[in-house]
Amino acid sequence: MDELMILGAVGAGFVAFGHVMLLRVLIFRKNSGECSAEIISAEKDKRGRSTHEVKFSVDGREYQAKDTAGYSQDFVIGTKQDILYNKSEPEVFYFKGDIKTRIIAYSLCVILGAAFMIRFWL
Repeated sequence: MDELMILGAVGAGFVAFGHVMLLRVLIFRKNSGECSAEIISAEKDKRGRSTHEVKFSVDGREYQAKDTAGYSQDFVIGTKQDILYNKSEPEVFYFKGDIKTRIIAYSLCVILGAAFMIRFWL
């Protein structure tokens, strides 16, 4: 019985985490600007993850910024990628495809957590 309560609590934790993170991503997406950015460099860290530096312009002003996500594959230098940037701080950005992936991942956390709660608490 105690094990079932613990598994249900784990599910509740996943639901809470998924909701908070999903809400953060959806608010960012709603309040962000969108533009195309050129990949100007890529670096690999000790774990083999790539971070990219991009160049883009917003309202006639040029920005250069590095992503913080760390990807398993490099984007090709010189190519354009769609990004979503923070309107009040354009140096903070996410690749558009990354936002979609995060929405799916956090939604799955909510769904799987709810399944655990239903299975082990009801």
